[in-house]
Amino acid sequence: ICGELLWIDLFMLVNSIFCCLSLLETMLVLFFAFHTDEHLLPDWLAWLAPWLFCGSEAERRALKVVESQAGQVYRRISKGILQPGKSSFRSLEQLQEQEQHLSESDTAKLIFFENLFYMLDSDSNGLIAMEDASVMLSFVNLSRSRDELETILTAHFSDHHRLNCADFVEICVEIMWNLPFEEIRMGAENYNSSYMRFTKLCASYWLTWSKTVDRWCRFWLPMCFTVALGILFNLELNDDYATNPEAEMFQGFGPSYMTVAGVFRSLVMPIFAMICIIAWLYMRKLAQKKKITKEVAPEEPNLKPIVPRWSVQQAKVTPAVVEDVED
Repeated sequence: ICGELLWIDLFMLVNSIFCCLSLLETMLVLFFAFHTDEHLLPDWLAWLAPWLFCGSEAERRALKVVESQAGQVYRRISKGILQPGKSSFRSLEQLQEQEQHLSESDTAKLIFFENLFYMLDSDSNGLIAMEDASVMLSFVNLSRSRDELETILTAHFSDHHRLNCADFVEICVEIMWNLPFEEIRMGAENYNSSYMRFTKLCASYWLTWSKTVDRWCRFWLPMCFTVALGILFNLELNDDYATNPEAEMFQGFGPSYMTVAGVFRSLVMPIFAMICIIAWLYMRKLAQKKKITKEVAPEEPNLKPIVPRWSVQQAKVTPAVVEDVED
């Protein structure tokens, strides 16, 4: 009626707050555990919080797929072997002029080229960026660098910056038709492995954050909840309505106090928490010191093999003696 906040209202409010905090902690742990992207925010919002990237910028540049390293080594080795004036590209018109039937290997190439497009189309919108296509093609066609392939793609499709499936298959035919199918397949697998390495880096980074949040919340949430309950159960709420008929009615949180004994009882859990923290820091310091001592400890000298003091001469061993030993 008067709108005052009762003790049971405070009790329910504390429980509701910590229930929401526990739910939020669970959501954060699951989100970090299954997050594999480079940034926490979407790509179009990443510029708002550049500090939310996984790892440092140097680590991401070192592991992000830029170009095939095998292609760079191949071009250095074959610099004097390849003829710069001779191109290995074959357009669709040149293939049609030959008027020959496609073999099973050629059909497998066309199917694999289309499969490569679906592999690169991660968001399934039917388009891939020229940068992604040039990076993948540099893993398959080792004789061409990423910049050269990007220039070729720009010259072929200068009116747009994204390729659909037909455009991608056409450029694959022109660039990789003369390559053996096994080499094309191995190059695509190499690109996929290199791309998945960066994805695993992001997943491992956010998984570490997930374990960190879970480890700290498993200690602090129960501890804070217990401290809040200790304060609440030792809090005295007195409205003086029974003893003072002229007392003014109030709304919300009314007069409250805590006895000396209640103060000491409410300090039990904070003191216990401080003892646990100090013990944990001490044990952590001992573990680090033991690990350092173990690493710098000198190696034990090689012990000589133990040689028995008795020996059996070969000449004295007889079948009878052997039977006695076995018995």
